[in-house]
Amino acid sequence: AKVVVERSHKGMNYGVLLAPEGLIEFIPEMNAMIAELNDVLAHEATAFAALADDQKAAFVESKLSADNGKLLASLPHYIVDMLLAERDSHGNLQVSLIPTEQLLIDMTKARVKELDAKVPFAAHSHFLGYEGRCGAPTLFDAAYTYNLGLTAGSLILDGHSGYMATITGLTSGGVPQAIPLAGLLNIERRHGQDEFVIEKALVKMDSPAMKFFASRRDEWAASDLFTSPGPRQFWGPTTHQQPISVALNSGSNSLMFKIG
Repeated sequence: AKVVVERSHKGMNYGVLLAPEGLIEFIPEMNAMIAELNDVLAHEATAFAALADDQKAAFVESKLSADNGKLLASLPHYIVDMLLAERDSHGNLQVSLIPTEQLLIDMTKARVKELDAKVPFAAHSHFLGYEGRCGAPTLFDAAYTYNLGLTAGSLILDGHSGYMATITGLTSGGVPQAIPLAGLLNIERRHGQDEFVIEKALVKMDSPAMKFFASRRDEWAASDLFTSPGPRQFWGPTTHQQPISVALNSGSNSLMFKIG
């Protein structure tokens, strides 16, 4: 909201906010409430399923701790409905069904009005789930996954199981590696009980890519600084570029990849 107001004072009444679909799970208060909510839904599944839709929220609120019950009651109905929706087959909250973007819009609109009632604010939201992942593969995508397949096939032919194939040395020919799946296991709460699962790959706040972004975001927020990479390139000088975030996090000394 502060950024919206500051940009408006400069005559820039426009902008784009990109938010991850799982954002709601990483608000500390929401995270604690969702964890308890998952346990309640797992342990009270039979009683919960027997209730009419308009009774479910009140039932769950009564089973939560005072603070978490109060938080659930304060949320818009369109968020509560999705928080109470059926979990996926792994017992996870289906965050892609929660309209977090609408919640952000409503909260930002209210806060902008508090900060400066003269600042105009209107927003359109777009949810880009699978749409954001179904673009044509780049040359890097094709080369990387092709080599992953070769590595996985080699492991199978050599009688090794329980490994995940990976490739390092992306700018120097590529080095195939096998990571034991046991080393990726983490204990998470699923269906109301602790289970061993492969840990989710989350954004690491101390990663080089995140630090690169953090050092520039204030300037980017205050100015019109952007780049347009254009369409997919399959020939020409930029063909062999790897993603900037991959290059930063892998410590590459070049944006150009060279795999196998």
